[in-house]
Amino acid sequence: MKKKVLLVLTIMVFMLLGLPQAQAQRIDELTPSNDFLETLYLTYSFYLDEAFEVYLDAQEVVSVKSTCEDSADIQHFVTEKIKAFKAYASQPKETFGEQVSVWSESLPEELYSALVKAENLRAGKQNNLCSNSSPFCTDNGLYEFPAGVNAGVGEPGPYYSCLGTRPNPAWYYMRILDPGDMDIYMYSTPKVDIDFCCWGPFDDPFSPCPDGLKRNKVVDCSYSTNWEETCKIRDAQTGDYFILLITNYSNRTCNINFSKVAGDATTDCSILPPLVSYDNPVCAGQDLQFYANGSSGDAFHWFFMDGTWTSNEQNPVRTNVTRDMSGTYGCVITRDGQQSDTTYLEVVISEGDYQYIQYDGCAPYIWNGVEYTEDGLYTLSWSTLTGCDSIVDLDLTLNYTPNFEIIGDHWPIGGSETYISVNEYAITLDNPNTRIDTVLWQVDCENWRLVPHGQGESCTLYIYSFLEEPVMLHATAYNSCGTIPQDFFIQTSYFGVEETNDNQIFTVSPNPTDRNLVLHFGDLEGWTEILVLNNLGQKVDDFSIDASTCKETTYTMPTLNNGVYYLMMQYKGKAHVRKVALMR
Repeated sequence: MKKKVLLVLTIMVFMLLGLPQAQAQRIDELTPSNDFLETLYLTYSFYLDEAFEVYLDAQEVVSVKSTCEDSADIQHFVTEKIKAFKAYASQPKETFGEQVSVWSESLPEELYSALVKAENLRAGKQNNLCSNSSPFCTDNGLYEFPAGVNAGVGEPGPYYSCLGTRPNPAWYYMRILDPGDMDIYMYSTPKVDIDFCCWGPFDDPFSPCPDGLKRNKVVDCSYSTNWEETCKIRDAQTGDYFILLITNYSNRTCNINFSKVAGDATTDCSILPPLVSYDNPVCAGQDLQFYANGSSGDAFHWFFMDGTWTSNEQNPVRTNVTRDMSGTYGCVITRDGQQSDTTYLEVVISEGDYQYIQYDGCAPYIWNGVEYTEDGLYTLSWSTLTGCDSIVDLDLTLNYTPNFEIIGDHWPIGGSETYISVNEYAITLDNPNTRIDTVLWQVDCENWRLVPHGQGESCTLYIYSFLEEPVMLHATAYNSCGTIPQDFFIQTSYFGVEETNDNQIFTVSPNPTDRNLVLHFGDLEGWTEILVLNNLGQKVDDFSIDASTCKETTYTMPTLNNGVYYLMMQYKGKAHVRKVALMR
């Protein structure tokens, strides 16, 4: 039994036989050119002849195995078959097309598909594919479909039945609305040679492309020289899809017209693009572009229902439209003296929006993912849901929670009944863009006096007495975003300083020391100022430390006489003291 196989170029068939060089040259001369029909006929002859067997080798190429040992028999066979083919080829196209159908049906479908693939590879890039097919409707004479020109050959995969050649393929599909039989009449304008093949039925128009277009799915086929053809479909059911290939044999520019001339079946025209349309969406100030499906020789009449606008162009334009141009538009198409029903369009012309936003807030303003952190007037653009440009003017005023610190002297010289100590204190803001409405100052000493300045950003403190315990200075900042209080200790007296027993706050070592100390901080957090006092309570040095990030630091005392000194600090409103003996 002969095998169903793939075929490559016929010349390869003979080169694989391993014939002598001289014989190979003679066979090369006798082998047909890379013409699909010659190759098809010769393969058909090989396949049917009892003396030869076509089979597939490991490299997926076709060889010819002879039952005779004499290669001259093969030469003679090829020569005679080519002569016979030339006799067939001289017949009229219709007769030859019928013979092509006989040849193709006599070969295994896989072998025939391989021949199509080989032809496609030789022809080069194909432009129109089954998977890119367009919908068509046989019941609306206003539609015309362009045939392909210089569009390559039919793609490999489908079984093309009677189509001996498949130049300039143009693929279409239709869906059945009412069931029954249908005769589809198609013709070209101008009158040029067209051919067709139709497959079906299918559940959808794309999944069969291209390998699902099998021999048993061929509905009708014609390879005549005519400019008009009739495709006959029988017993079509509602929802069935049929795929139609039209080839432009003449390779001349033409349009294909469809109409049903017989049968109860109808096609579903809802799969077609609209007969008339417009660019949507349209914004005020833009151009309104209309489109009508038609061909040369058609007449068009467009109109606006309020009577203010008409046009006889196929694709007219209304420029610089306004919102009051929204409404119902109609179009009537006339072809060969036959006028279509009026097709209506509902046109909506949108306008962009303008907004003014005044934002006075305690947080940055976020617009479309962009954070605005500085005061100012910003112009922002955006699009409406209809795609129209819109403008927003953003008047931005930002404020922040009034976080601050008090700056000034923790250890001022104390006052007395005969002496007044005058000291300045102020606040410094964490964010310089913060606006303060007011600052309220207070001090925990009845005979001391505070004088605020401006909105309370600073104050003058008049100290009238020495106090052994620290005095707390309070400042509370107010604005629309919040209220923030802060405390600040003031120590005016250094007499009677005693070491405290609070090793969990801080410790010093070594003790005694030669000036170099290591300070260890336990529970202490945040910035604090440390005062160094002599045995008389006089300040000899001070420094600051951030105990939140530095739990241990070194400190070198200034050049002093040997003796007892005190390191004093304030933490949570209480003085903490360490006594250190300096011995050098």
